[in-house]
Amino acid sequence: RRPWPKRPVRLKVNLTATFGPENDEFAVAVHNISQQGASIKSKKILMMDEWVRFQTDRTAPIYAKVRWRRHPQYGIVFEQPFQLDELARLLTL
Repeated sequence: RRPWPKRPVRLKVNLTATFGPENDEFAVAVHNISQQGASIKSKKILMMDEWVRFQTDRTAPIYAKVRWRRHPQYGIVFEQPFQLDELARLLTL
């Protein structure tokens, strides 16, 4: 028996996203993504619970919050989760 509930589908990807607070955005590597969030790699140090904009060449801007960090790896959670069909389109373009 697992001590934690099962996580939603998380897909490995190789995407670049524009990321950061408005007017101070920079590029990050996206390693995996789910409907609720993503794992990213950033050269810049990010603050816990920092609100940021997240956008790829395949998505409109999405607001997200930094939930965990082990620099340079970070986990973010999206303010508005993707619908499953939106996530599928993001990965098939």
